[in-house]
Amino acid sequence: MSSALVEAGVWTDQDAHMLIEDGLDDACVRVLVEVDAVANPDDAVQLASSIDFILDQGLSQAPRLHHGGGIATWSVLAAAIENGHDVRIGLEDTLTLDDDSLALNNAVLVSAVRAMAATAGRAIEPQ
Repeated sequence: MSSALVEAGVWTDQDAHMLIEDGLDDACVRVLVEVDAVANPDDAVQLASSIDFILDQGLSQAPRLHHGGGIATWSVLAAAIENGHDVRIGLEDTLTLDDDSLALNNAVLVSAVRAMAATAGRAIEPQ
């Protein structure tokens, strides 16, 4: 019998506490820090940071993937990259680039994130 791979989505501090308290983080190959419902960039970054703090305090070993939504996307991704976390970007997250211009396609968004990562000294590796 093969084992299942689990990714857990965490949207709130309460979700992060539950993941740790119930011991579910041990079963996760990755935790998705889902702050895409928070529109204000500063609030979204703060929520992601708070979720990370709770997971860190709980000694979660699962890698984390961050993504934001709308205008908050770029602030969330920049903070995640600076903190060594994986990120996700696509037209389902935002339709604009960090300069508020319209993204023509997913490739343009990925290129922008790749440039952000390079500026932060991180390489983006294809999965």
